[in-house]
Amino acid sequence: MKQLYLVLLLIIVLGCKKNPEKSIGQEQDWFLLMEKTACFGTCPVYIAWVNASGELTYKGDSFVPKAGTHEFQIKAEEVDLIYELVHSTDFFSLKDRYNGDMTDLPTVYFTFNDGTKEKRIMNYYGGPESLKTLENAFEKIVFDYLDQ
Repeated sequence: MKQLYLVLLLIIVLGCKKNPEKSIGQEQDWFLLMEKTACFGTCPVYIAWVNASGELTYKGDSFVPKAGTHEFQIKAEEVDLIYELVHSTDFFSLKDRYNGDMTDLPTVYFTFNDGTKEKRIMNYYGGPESLKTLENAFEKIVFDYLDQ
């Protein structure tokens, strides 16, 4: 069901381009940073950062496809997808922290700056599904570039 939701969202996002010369995600200056922390197992530990121009920087630490710092230029469609997913979460209205009575999970930190304001969210456990969708989509884009 999650995959169907993501595919439908992707179709909607890519079908809604207003200006073919400038993508939706490139209309303003913004960036998204996602950091995944360690767990007691083999959870990937890395930081990934992308901006409105599609510049993607990744720094892999452990249990990742590639360690070290890598830079990529991602496609406009991928910039749009990330931008739309951030906005579909209603990012600035979310809580700053999502904790739960769980142990041994990685923590995911998101920092989003829309060019006028910035917010950081800690998601250990219990965040909204839209935040998990953003995490999965962004991670897929990052790891796809690492595989090239």
